[in-house]
Amino acid sequence: MGSSLSLAGGVGATVESVEITDGTIVNADVNASAAIENSKLEALTASEVVISNGSGEIISGAVATYPSLTELAYGKGVTSALQTQMDAKLATTAYDDATAAETDTGTATAKYVSPDSLAGSNIGTKTVQMVVVDFTTATATGDGKFYFHVPASLAGMNIVTVHAEVITAGTTNTTNIQLHNLTATADILSTVITIDSGETGSDTAAAAAVIDAAQDDLTANDVIRVDVDAVSSTPANGLIVTIECQLP
Repeated sequence: MGSSLSLAGGVGATVESVEITDGTIVNADVNASAAIENSKLEALTASEVVISNGSGEIISGAVATYPSLTELAYGKGVTSALQTQMDAKLATTAYDDATAAETDTGTATAKYVSPDSLAGSNIGTKTVQMVVVDFTTATATGDGKFYFHVPASLAGMNIVTVHAEVITAGTTNTTNIQLHNLTATADILSTVITIDSGETGSDTAAAAAVIDAAQDDLTANDVIRVDVDAVSSTPANGLIVTIECQLP
């Protein structure tokens, strides 16, 4: 039979009785108004949360693994499950990638801009404009009317649009312009830029210019040559050629 110990009364009548059998408290009657003024377990570390280990022993939860008292205090005032709140917040702020067109107009508000859509937008477009023929000078045919050196900032970009403009319109027949990559020894346009009779810009031409997809790449230090392949019977005056470039 195991030994037993019973205590009755206690200090200040706060503990009515305690029965210990074989080192285990099997019965205790504690006064409801009892207050423990001071208690310290030597195995605990100050300012760490108390947990029970795999053996059911009360120990301190090391802050390297368990929340600190400060971290636990962050949850004060929470009125519902944090995961539910975060899921709801995430659902209401899930932004889509803005398209290049949306980036151009700047009208979408609940969007993010990825590097790809930025590069394909007007913001990612770089423009080169060349005065090929002086504004009061008549256009004339010939290769190498202007040369453009490709800087490193345009390397890796593609030519995406081309345009030609004269100051005074020519009449009868068209003014035709080709772009030639002198470094790669290849024409860039599969259909040349044309300015129709009586018109000043290629944007209204009956035959739109077509950029050869195999020759639209720009490499640092390429030299682009502007060739005038044909002029109107009454030549136009002046010639400005504009190209726009974007990352692919």
